[in-house]
Amino acid sequence: MKKKLSKKLTIKNWDISDRPREKYIEKGFHSLSDAEIIAILIRSGSSQKSAVEVGRDLLAQHQNNLNKIADLSIQELMKIDGIGEVKAITIQTAFE
Repeated sequence: MKKKLSKKLTIKNWDISDRPREKYIEKGFHSLSDAEIIAILIRSGSSQKSAVEVGRDLLAQHQNNLNKIADLSIQELMKIDGIGEVKAITIQTAFE
């Protein structure tokens, strides 16, 4: 019996109009959710989650409050699955 492999639905598999970068180009900054903006910043997700899902997790764990996220340290940002040191630095830099 063969084991079924589940394929992760990555952003590249999404409809073009739903992809954050393409959505930004087509409709502008104001059409993006905070999670989509974070996804653009971090560029990729993890092996389990898309960049948008990582952004949603970050927001959910901080009451969907960008001001709280802006105050996080690199170490605190890295507690989110899918955010390593480089992504944490990118997020911090964006808030500067």
